[in-house]
Amino acid sequence: GGFLVMHASELFRGIAPISGFIAGIESELKRGDIHGGKPLFIHQGMDDPFVRSTGCCHDPNLPKCCCNIAADTCTDVMDVARDWAVEVNGCNNDETLL
Repeated sequence: GGFLVMHASELFRGIAPISGFIAGIESELKRGDIHGGKPLFIHQGMDDPFVRSTGCCHDPNLPKCCCNIAADTCTDVMDVARDWAVEVNGCNNDETLL
């Protein structure tokens, strides 16, 4: 799922997590060791009740995810895509990114 492919992303030329829990970007990808970036295609249902597109976290004010999936902070799937573009692929961080 999304969790595994995000953690093993250094093994592939590009990744396409299909739903699943995405906590963020591995730190070794942020260092800029990847020349030319790495393609990312995220397939996530916006109304998935099992793994929410708004993230899975311990915040009691937000809807819960299935199966006790939770992180310390909620990470929205759109934020993951934007962070990947900026931190891994070196894109400019502006409003037209996504």
